[in-house]
Amino acid sequence: MTEIIANTAQDALSRLLSATKPSKKGVDINTNDMTLEELALLVQTERINSLEKQMKDKVGVIKERQAKVRFLHDLISTINKAIDKKGKLDISKKQELKDMLKRTQDEMGIDIDSSKTLWSTDEKDRLIETIKLSCEDLNSENQMDLQDTQMLMTQRFEMYEMTKSIMKPLHEDKINKARKMAT
Repeated sequence: MTEIIANTAQDALSRLLSATKPSKKGVDINTNDMTLEELALLVQTERINSLEKQMKDKVGVIKERQAKVRFLHDLISTINKAIDKKGKLDISKKQELKDMLKRTQDEMGIDIDSSKTLWSTDEKDRLIETIKLSCEDLNSENQMDLQDTQMLMTQRFEMYEMTKSIMKPLHEDKINKARKMAT
């Protein structure tokens, strides 16, 4: 039975694709000659495609944000390695660390004085705390986006299930009509 539904859906999709014409806006679809099955499949397909695009966009944003978190962790690690025995941070001869701090300020908008080269123990602790807070903020945003992504995945699954529930009665109706014609 599932195979028949899949074949019917595949046939409907093939006819649907042959009724489409590329245009400047995307794809023009001639719905005049479509069956109810094909129209239902078209609507569901568009909705599923929309959900998948939203999911891909969310995942892209999450990946970008996660790259920033990794960078900030690397920055903290580099800062920790540069601390002297007295607990101070002197980066006057550490160009890589200067560049990392500048990038943190310029690209991520974190309030850091990237021109400064010497931090006392307290200043260094505040610098690291500022970076850690920024990491927490990014992780919180990622967590919210992951929840949104999960919601989109659930909606997509529900759309697949709805498509199956629409296609099955339509297919069964066709079979019943064919049986009646045969008798």
